[in-house]
Amino acid sequence: MTKVQYMKKVRELARTTQKDLIDVCWRLLHSGAIDLTKYDNDYCLPKVVMSVACEKASWNWTPLSHSIYQTSSETRYLRRGMRRSGRLP
Repeated sequence: MTKVQYMKKVRELARTTQKDLIDVCWRLLHSGAIDLTKYDNDYCLPKVVMSVACEKASWNWTPLSHSIYQTSSETRYLRRGMRRSGRLP
């Protein structure tokens, strides 16, 4: 796989995931589980609901094989190290 092919796939997956996240937030809102009158007009509630939607998305992206799971674990470890070093926000 080339860098261009990789980034093309990342963009495609990101567009799909964005649509899925919005759909999950919409469904949660209309489920009756969220009482909008209890929250201020700020980003607190949307962030809470988005975190639930992202958690669901993470389950959708769970690696299918052990070798891919290993790559996922290594990447997660690398990201933590980059965050500590200040290379990631």
